[in-house]
Amino acid sequence: MPPPAQREHVLCALVPRCSGEQRSTAVKSAFDAAVESEYPYHLNSEQVVGWFCSFGEHLPDEFLAGLVGEARTIYDVAQRTRSLVRVALLEHGLIPGLRQEAIEAARRLGEPALRAQLLAQLAAFLQPELIDLALLESSEISSPTARAAALAALADHLSDGRRRETYYRALVAIRDAKGERDASPHAVLRRMLPELPSELFGEALSSALTLDYLHGRQLVLRELGDRYPPALVEALVSDGEHPEKVAADCAAALSDDELVSAWSRLLHYLAQGPRASAVVKLGSAAPIIAACGGENGVQAVYESLQQVARSWP
Repeated sequence: MPPPAQREHVLCALVPRCSGEQRSTAVKSAFDAAVESEYPYHLNSEQVVGWFCSFGEHLPDEFLAGLVGEARTIYDVAQRTRSLVRVALLEHGLIPGLRQEAIEAARRLGEPALRAQLLAQLAAFLQPELIDLALLESSEISSPTARAAALAALADHLSDGRRRETYYRALVAIRDAKGERDASPHAVLRRMLPELPSELFGEALSSALTLDYLHGRQLVLRELGDRYPPALVEALVSDGEHPEKVAADCAAALSDDELVSAWSRLLHYLAQGPRASAVVKLGSAAPIIAACGGENGVQAVYESLQQVARSWP
């Protein structure tokens, strides 16, 4: 007979190809092999629930009630809630009230990031009345970054008006996250951008400018700039990486009036810093100079820089 781990692997692969009683027998035999392969260690209850849930739509309905019972007996709050959510995400044979129970269980979690993660996982599977409950639970998450993540995940499953309102609340939460330790609001904001309604691009820019992490702020500004050119101007006057690429993007995306405004803004920004740094950054801005003044503009700036260099104190 093959070793238990190999037997488990083969049986798990057969489960989707079986039907009826054969499928149930295959699942039970695979689980027996999994337990045997772990000996002398034992699978804890969360691992048991996770193992069965890994079959997804191929898990026979007869196992669901037992999995819910197993999940409810778990003493650790985080493990119990994760297990309830995993069972609740199964789309077939759902036990009535289980998704609401999973949402309410998330309320008792002490870790805001995990609470937001589990609510986000449930978002696509919730009926309208449960979406409202999940929104309420999300709004009460203490960490602004985690609150923004949960609200943004739920926003995609709302009608247009409520969708915009919920995204707006998520953007406000990003601003509240300024100075929050051990959080990545820039990553949450980046995940929001592809689905963000265009009416909120200005709000997204305001939120991006509050980000403490320079590299993350620059990434958000450049990605937002693909759909909202004013963000490129803000990226231009930030001390981020690849300034020449940002300048080239500005030159390609901005209108003539916007380019002149960006050039004026850049000069004002450079005037506030060291002259040596200003010279380097002017070189990176060559695409904007060329777009505003053509070859004559580039030549004029070059000659001005030479004159400054000759009289450098």
